[in-house]
Amino acid sequence: MKSWTCSWLMGAAIMLGGCDRNEQARIDQSKCAPQNRGACPTVNAMHLRQPDYIPRITRGDTSCAHGDPGCSVCVAGLLDQITGSPRLDITKADHKFRFPYRGNFGSGNHVQGVARLRDYKGQGRMVLSENGSGWNASGAGFKLAFQDILGATEGLYSTETTLSGAVNFDILGVPSYGDHGHPGGMQAHSDIVAVAMESGEAAHGAVYFLEVTGSTVRYLSTLHLDGSQGEPLQADQNAAATVGFVRLESGYYLLAVSGKIHGTQGIWFYESSDTEINRGTKWDFVDFYDPPCVQYGTEADDCYVGAGGGLNLVTDCSGDIYLLAMHGTHGTAFKNEYEYLQVFHVLQDEGGQVALDKVVQQRDNLQFSAIDDKSFRWSGGVYVARDGHIALMNTERRTNQGDNDYVDGDVYLGK
Repeated sequence: MKSWTCSWLMGAAIMLGGCDRNEQARIDQSKCAPQNRGACPTVNAMHLRQPDYIPRITRGDTSCAHGDPGCSVCVAGLLDQITGSPRLDITKADHKFRFPYRGNFGSGNHVQGVARLRDYKGQGRMVLSENGSGWNASGAGFKLAFQDILGATEGLYSTETTLSGAVNFDILGVPSYGDHGHPGGMQAHSDIVAVAMESGEAAHGAVYFLEVTGSTVRYLSTLHLDGSQGEPLQADQNAAATVGFVRLESGYYLLAVSGKIHGTQGIWFYESSDTEINRGTKWDFVDFYDPPCVQYGTEADDCYVGAGGGLNLVTDCSGDIYLLAMHGTHGTAFKNEYEYLQVFHVLQDEGGQVALDKVVQQRDNLQFSAIDDKSFRWSGGVYVARDGHIALMNTERRTNQGDNDYVDGDVYLGK
């Protein structure tokens, strides 16, 4: 990498050797300890890179406080919570929740993503993405509901009656967003939500970024997955299955997006241009992870299963970043159905190539015909509580049901 020198005078950069203010801010930001970042220079505009710049995306921000905008606290010993005794166990739900729904999903339409936002004025907030109501007056593809958190832990572990009526936000078939007709999996950190999008009138997949302040949802921006940065496979598909993001130690963001066929084609990685996710944020392509093998299997297998319901990123308090892929089978006649949790350590070589090292896999036997059961096949979400414990969520598909006034889900807790 080339060596550049920049100087600062009254808040402006003196151009020396081709380095500009944005690049200097990036250099200074990377040198700041996370706890001192508030005093470091920050530029909310696209940083300019030299041709040989290699993004480093394996260290997460461990200084996030609960409720920080666009950031979650680090997970306190992720592997211990998932592999220890006791452990987070996807075969045994710790809590349940019921999300209110008004409308008729209709044939073939269903829930596709679930996430948990930070608390707001003593209430927890959960969101769903779904494609069942965007073409009629009863809904719009993205739903927000509140919970009274009195007697609960951060509003996540509700009884069946504490969730409020849902607030709808239209993200389906909106030309200015990208004109997509089917939301996929999503992830939320604090008030910021990333939603994978597919189909509709759009020629390519996308990621929509939303901000939820209280009960007000605001569209921020769209990352169009059109192969314009040389990304493989994007030019001939109009689907993004799932998406996850996390704030890096540098203050920028890492984004992971899986493509069609439940994410089994691989995962694209991006780094943000800004230290905030806002209307002007751009995303620079880092690398494409092409899994060496894809198949359902046992806990001993190294193969990638896919990510039909969720593909979320979290930072362990060690600073390591982990990717949690959630998926499941469905519709296999006369055979047991399964749901899967796979946890990968995000790695990167000197040349910038991203690798995923699978460190945990869990499998749950759902018995026969899981088409309407709660499963990671339909939606999967990750939430980190203020004490550093992790929680996983899934929901039922909720399609072709006569009674569509709610969606049920399960919660699995790190121990």
